[in-house]
Amino acid sequence: MIPANLYPDVYPHLNVADVDIVTGAAGPGRRLVVWLQGCLKRCPGCANGPFLAERRGEPVAWPTLLARLDGLDGVTLSGGEPVLQAAALAPFAAAVRLRGQTVVCYSGYTLAELRAEPGAIARLLAQVDLLIDGEYQGDLPRAGAYRPSANQHVHLLTDRIPAGACTGNPDTVIRIRRGRVSQTGTLPAAVRAAVFDRLAAAGIRVRRGERTDA
Repeated sequence: MIPANLYPDVYPHLNVADVDIVTGAAGPGRRLVVWLQGCLKRCPGCANGPFLAERRGEPVAWPTLLARLDGLDGVTLSGGEPVLQAAALAPFAAAVRLRGQTVVCYSGYTLAELRAEPGAIARLLAQVDLLIDGEYQGDLPRAGAYRPSANQHVHLLTDRIPAGACTGNPDTVIRIRRGRVSQTGTLPAAVRAAVFDRLAAAGIRVRRGERTDA
């Protein structure tokens, strides 16, 4: 059984690793991406290594995140592993959809595994419009937008996101702001490392522990 409330001492807040606004590379349109802290899997080569540990990130009340959605197309949940905080995420996702916006979710678990779960995970899944599922497998090639490895699949769980909205988007977005470099997308690990090395060589301070991938 997959835990749905990994941080009972933080609940009903979310234990958040990072938040950013990303266009195209983490779902259709301009989206608020919320990276949740903590994952029980250890996929070799995972680009979000700092987000895997079960540790206290920043406790955030989900209405605070909801207030940041004005003018955006929706929210993307990533990690870490979002479903490990399904108990807190389910009401947030429902509130997002009530605003007429969409919910995209990444998970290292497959859709079949998630559908077998009762309770909070089932409630969260019922609010997800687009799911990208499956463990990251670094020995496989990336499979285009949203899928860092070819075993992963894009599931349109509702008709609120048309299939055409998932094509023609950038594979990767790199942002440099306030002395920080962050990445969201599906660049292969070797290419990602080379990009960050070139940025560092150009005098741009790279804090590798804060870089992010969807």
